[in-house]
Amino acid sequence: MEAAKRRGLLRDDTEYERCIAETIIFQMPQQLRTLCYVILLYCNPTKPIDLWNWFKAYMAEDLMQHVDAQAAEAMAFYAIEEKLKDQGRSCSDFGIPLPISVSYLLEPKIINKEEELQIGQEMYAMLNQDQRSAADAIPAAHRKQSTTVGSCFFIDGPEGTGKTYLYNTLYHLFMGQGVQVIPVAWTGIAASLLPEGRTVHSRFKLPVPILETSTS
Repeated sequence: MEAAKRRGLLRDDTEYERCIAETIIFQMPQQLRTLCYVILLYCNPTKPIDLWNWFKAYMAEDLMQHVDAQAAEAMAFYAIEEKLKDQGRSCSDFGIPLPISVSYLLEPKIINKEEELQIGQEMYAMLNQDQRSAADAIPAAHRKQSTTVGSCFFIDGPEGTGKTYLYNTLYHLFMGQGVQVIPVAWTGIAASLLPEGRTVHSRFKLPVPILETSTS
């Protein structure tokens, strides 16, 4: 059987196990959860439940700072579940059952403002002149914003010019100031590059397709 696997005649999840194990060494739990989502959605592993059981503690490691292990694993599960829902799938499609602990869903998310602000400031220090211009103007407009007039900014630029880095910087700066941020994007791939990112359709319950008479 081992010889057959080596010749590619039998499929198993060894490749995915090695990929996740390597990611644990070099990446943060949030990136690990994204990798798990990608493997489930696009790679068709033979035993997804085994991959989840073996690596779920690592996927929840950052969340254990605020809640116990069981709740943290449930939070990691639902982070992956939300990404799959954006693509019309669910963890149950892959044989991964709902976690027992769901009480965290009824509690407000715990935000470490000092940590968020520090991350934002460190990222801000790396901005170029054009990025910094936007990073200064947007918070300034928010501080001046009235209750009746909103502000809207459009950030444009070629691929690779640092738009996503700017968005992430602003996210951490605002969260560090106690300002609630809802990061959204039109596609699942773009949303996965944002902290707590969701697609517009998922976050605001927009119908597909969107028609003139559609409501959310």
